[in-house]
This record gives sequence, structure tokens and C-alpha cells, in this order.
Amino acid sequence: MIKNPTKKKLLAELEKNGNVTIACLKAGVNRATFYRWKQESNEFKEKSEQAETFGRENNCDIAEQSLMLKIKDKDLGAIKYLLGHNSPRYKGKETSNVVIVHKKELPKTDATDETNVSEELKALPPEKTLEWLNGVITDLNDGKASGQYYIADE
Repeated sequence: MIKNPTKKKLLAELEKNGNVTIACLKAGVNRATFYRWKQESNEFKEKSEQAETFGRENNCDIAEQSLMLKIKDKDLGAIKYLLGHNSPRYKGKETSNVVIVHKKELPKTDATDETNVSEELKALPPEKTLEWLNGVITDLNDGKASGQYYIADE
């Protein structure tokens, strides 16, 4: 059981907000002292970690309440946020326009020169499949031009 009143006050503050810096300021304790206490005492370490977790959960509850009040006020941004993070029906599609190129080391010839290949790649429309250096670049969007490709070895 922690008997030191300063430590108790710090743990109580940590339980309120989950933030070490704020809890230390309110309890009048230097952060370095807080971390030293954690190293010196397993009991204090355990209690402070529990208090920090509880404080963060408390902050999440407060944030959710604020979000719900915004939704009640018909705030479109809040509504979109809630639906986008909680309903698969409203989640945006996670897409990327990244092209992954698997490069094989081959002897340089006119046909495999990196400069020529890069220009050839730039000239191709996205919906095409390109065989290149024994690899295949395939559109992921069922033939629709999306700029998204997957490259696999054959």
C-alpha cells in the first residue's frame, strides 16, 4: 500500500487524465522523480500504470461523449467520423496508387535498359497487363484504370 501523500496525489491525478506530465504538474512532482519512483518500487510502477490506463480510458469516454453531442447537433463531420470508424458500410476504400516493381538483375541490353523500360512503363495505359523482365504487372481493379498494380513473379 502506498502511504506517501505526494505519491497518492500523483496517482489520483494520473487516474483523472492519463497523462504523466499533467499529473506531475498538478501533484507538484518532477517527471524525473515520477520515473525514479517507478524504477524503485514495483508496487508504485504497477499502480501508476493502472492509473494511467484508467485515465486514458476516462479521456476516451469524455471524447466519445463530446462526439455524441456533436452528432446530436447534426455536425456532419462528426457523423461522418462515427460512421466511417464504426460501420463497414460507410468505411472508405483503402486504396493506394503505389506501383511496386520487382527488379531482376539481368545483363544490360537495349531491351532491358532501365531507361527504355521506364519510358515503356510510362507509356502504357493503367488497364493493361504488362509482361516485363519475366514478371507480370496486373491491374487490381478488374480491368478498370485505377493506377493500382500488383507485380508477381511467374
